[in-house]
Amino acid sequence: MILDFHNTSEKFKFALLLTTLQRLSNNCVHIITHFATCSAAFNHPSTQSPRLRKGREAPTTLWSKSIMTAREETTKQKPKFTPRLLPVVVDQIAASEPEQPYLYQPKSNRLEDGWAPVTFGELANAINHVAHLVQATVKTESKDTFPTLVYVGPNDVRTNIVLLAAVKAGCQAFFISPRNTPEMQRSLLQHTNCKHVWYAESLSAAVQTWTQGQAVSCWQVPEETEWLRAQTTPFPYTKTFGEARFDPLVVLHTSGSTGVPKPIVMRQGAVAVHDDHRVNLAPLCGGEYIWNFCSSHATRMLSVFPPFHAGGVLTSLISPIYFKLPLALTPRDQPLTAELGLECLKHSGSDAAFIPPSILEELTTWEEGLNALGKLNYVTFGGGTGLARQLSSPGKGIER
Repeated sequence: MILDFHNTSEKFKFALLLTTLQRLSNNCVHIITHFATCSAAFNHPSTQSPRLRKGREAPTTLWSKSIMTAREETTKQKPKFTPRLLPVVVDQIAASEPEQPYLYQPKSNRLEDGWAPVTFGELANAINHVAHLVQATVKTESKDTFPTLVYVGPNDVRTNIVLLAAVKAGCQAFFISPRNTPEMQRSLLQHTNCKHVWYAESLSAAVQTWTQGQAVSCWQVPEETEWLRAQTTPFPYTKTFGEARFDPLVVLHTSGSTGVPKPIVMRQGAVAVHDDHRVNLAPLCGGEYIWNFCSSHATRMLSVFPPFHAGGVLTSLISPIYFKLPLALTPRDQPLTAELGLECLKHSGSDAAFIPPSILEELTTWEEGLNALGKLNYVTFGGGTGLARQLSSPGKGIER
């Protein structure tokens, strides 16, 4: 099965289809809110024809109204559910199911050795330990409401530990790409008023090139095992959803392909909404909400996106925390290639995968790659127009 999340033209067609179906049926349905952004874009006056701007409602306007009506009707029929914030859920799972796997990491650079789990008990312990460190340094040394902590590291669990520890301590983690030029990195530091940079040992030399001469405090973090096994005390997170929904969860940045990268703040509520969808989104045309589907059709999903990429960050939070579908990470400090992706498919124990289109396309050019993909329950990707049709075409050997 191939799932494509980012085909804008398909989103618009889907919006128009739903408008028609809503007119023909009195059934109230919940619409996946990912499509609401498409609706908003097409309803903007600058994107409408003169005829629509004169007063006639756009189809997507009617569709948006139907979403509100359906949501109001569905809410009446169900007990009120308040989305849970990520740090709260981690602590809940750690208390009730401490051995539940959060994610899996390669045991060594020899992938045949397999992948080892990081449990929620270990994760919560590490988050509490690092939250105390963040509070004692980044938080106390700044007058900003949410001081910024830059972290640069390889593809391992430390990224998620820093992110959630920063949230608990009232700060915001900022993940920047090590591929940026020194000028880009300095610009990002200035835009976020960042005074603290944490980095993994493997990126020490790179960090020194853009922090030298800057008024920032740098710290090389230890290996994740030290954090996971640290002796610490609880660090409670007591904010409610209403209090923290607009608080920063993490800062990422634009690609920089059209100029200097710009910081982008992801809010806690933007991710917690998936917890609401998990409970409140009714089946649509016989289909499940996408994350409910993913979690019910796999036990472990390979994710090959880098830790500073929005796809990698959000998937590593939403999937294992809200939906208890653990991820398998790729080896740290190894550049992503189709060859590496194939070895991960063969040895990680994954029965699903989230793969960039470029890697996925290359995998399908090899018989061994097709065989590995064919053993999965599903493959997801973002972008790659027409890739779903290509992969499911006769001769590819992958069932759509």
